[in-house]
Amino acid sequence: IWGHRMHQGEIQLQGHPMAVTENLYLALQNLRSTKEYRTLWIDALCINQSQQEEREKRVPLMSSIYKKARSVVIWLGESWKNSELAIEYMRKLGENQNLHINPKLTPSAEVKGKSMNSGEIQDALKKFFGFPWWSRAWTVQEWVLAQESMFQCGNYVLDGQLARRSVRHFFHHQHGCCSKLDDPAQLSLFHSLIVMESLEYVRLLLNEISFPYILSQFRLRQAKDMRDKVYGMLGLATGECERLVEPKYSPYTVEELFEASALAVVERKKLEVLSHIPPFEQPNLNLPSFVPDWTSSCEKDKTYTRWLNWLGRLRLYNSCGSKAADMKIIAPGRIALRAIVLDEIEATGSVFDSLPFRTGPL
Repeated sequence: IWGHRMHQGEIQLQGHPMAVTENLYLALQNLRSTKEYRTLWIDALCINQSQQEEREKRVPLMSSIYKKARSVVIWLGESWKNSELAIEYMRKLGENQNLHINPKLTPSAEVKGKSMNSGEIQDALKKFFGFPWWSRAWTVQEWVLAQESMFQCGNYVLDGQLARRSVRHFFHHQHGCCSKLDDPAQLSLFHSLIVMESLEYVRLLLNEISFPYILSQFRLRQAKDMRDKVYGMLGLATGECERLVEPKYSPYTVEELFEASALAVVERKKLEVLSHIPPFEQPNLNLPSFVPDWTSSCEKDKTYTRWLNWLGRLRLYNSCGSKAADMKIIAPGRIALRAIVLDEIEATGSVFDSLPFRTGPL
């Protein structure tokens, strides 16, 4: 449960008072049942966040906790004026893929007489996908690894399967029959919903995509401790990258962790990590040139964004065929790679600006 420690409430835990974030306090109030006992596993309570050793031991267990959970409840926050509109619209769209989002076509999705052209519906959906949960690093594995999930805003609940279907159906219609909505605010809504698309892409292709790609895909996700940019994604690592690094906090610096992670990938005879270093973005950290800075947002580097899309979806970076990379560490922060000289570059030009890529339904 995310939240700021400055705003706290107090609960009773095994007969003892315990301060919790305001967000967790509100979640517990809304998640409890008045009719029966309810068993919940909440990391903020089940892991002593103040003890470094316990945090390090629990990080590798997080993936199995989410995989084995009967259901993962995603607490977004308190309900608001139009939360019912957002949830009911998504429920309708998720239940019937034939419902159009363009009200000029029939049948179209409506809630209380309001369609996608309604500013209230659009604002409600933006609010739903604008909660801090969608921007936190640790929440990615909640969604990707859960067998079943549900979203909850106040007392309003939406099944996770319906949520993913609703977004999938939205993009199906948005790229096809309903591509010409009258409202120019559609583009803004498109950017709000795309956050679900990135989660779904990783969920569906988890065993095929690489761990460096996952780190780069979610590099905009926030974490109080920058080391959690890696640790928060470790549960999603598969194949050779499982247990890529052992979780360590102090005195392990962010720079040391990023370098160790990059080296661990290269030591597995993979050079893909080099492709995740944006050429035009100024790094925030002092890192060797072969180490990506996953604290750098790369939002201004459109070339890198297009390349990341191709890298993740087409995986066309296998120029060495079956030949493994030959690397050795020659000094702290320096590596040597064996390569083949093909030719010399005589001139360079501008980057081709119209790659045939679009973000669409999965």
